[in-house]
Amino acid sequence: CADISASLSGKPREAQATTGQSHFLGRKEGPVTGFSMNSSVPQPVADEVIVSFTASTQAKKLNGVYQRTDLQVNNRPVFCTENKYILYMPDGAWVLKEGPSSDPEEYVLAYVEDQAMEPFAVRRAWQVLDDADGFVMEPLGSVHLKWKEKS
Repeated sequence: CADISASLSGKPREAQATTGQSHFLGRKEGPVTGFSMNSSVPQPVADEVIVSFTASTQAKKLNGVYQRTDLQVNNRPVFCTENKYILYMPDGAWVLKEGPSSDPEEYVLAYVEDQAMEPFAVRRAWQVLDDADGFVMEPLGSVHLKWKEKS
């Protein structure tokens, strides 16, 4: 991952969002494919997650292994690979975007409205970039735990 602290421009570890603007204005709603995890149920903690999207050529470019960083944004972990980040926005959505802050002006590549504590616990369908100029529901893809083999 790129130097995250430099991209946050001196913001504290817990990046703060101060605007109420939505990061996906004008998007189309997708159907709900499940339910959010109950926050009182203990959940595993992941060092790595795998993004596996299939809905479009643009979505497939997001695929890969994302590493947990030492950052938290909106009380949720941040994961990254190269210059792409998975983080939780103040409006209640997990997003995959080009920057590690919750700045709603940064370009969003995929999103899902779900209050899960980790991106692999999301139970709704992700909306991913289509090959035109919008988003499409991702019916088969997901963000899931990368399991480590026992040694």
